[in-house]
Amino acid sequence: MSQKLLSLCICFCLFLSCDKAPLLSPAELDNEQPTTFEVSIDVAQCINGGSLLFVSMPNPELYGYLWEVNGKAGGHHNQTSGCQCVENATVRVTRLADGLRVNKSIELIASCLSDESSF
Repeated sequence: MSQKLLSLCICFCLFLSCDKAPLLSPAELDNEQPTTFEVSIDVAQCINGGSLLFVSMPNPELYGYLWEVNGKAGGHHNQTSGCQCVENATVRVTRLADGLRVNKSIELIASCLSDESSF
């Protein structure tokens, strides 16, 4: 019995002497999220005319996207759908972890060689 008690005391002393990192509360974890994030829109010119727009940022899979191209719905991905004659576009990027949103807009002078609206 005394050997079990001695073993228990040693285990207890070892447990108390270990360095333990404090656990963060959910509120403290929320404070570690940046209060904003950077978004940039990159433009790729298409061979047949028009442009493909895409969001450039770290970890794009952690965000949701909503595009508006020339005043119309433009998709829910990190890039617009297909090559389009783009005059102006806006993307609303939402951080999925906390719902923080950032809007980014772009205007293009000459996105197409013809008057067609998409290819």
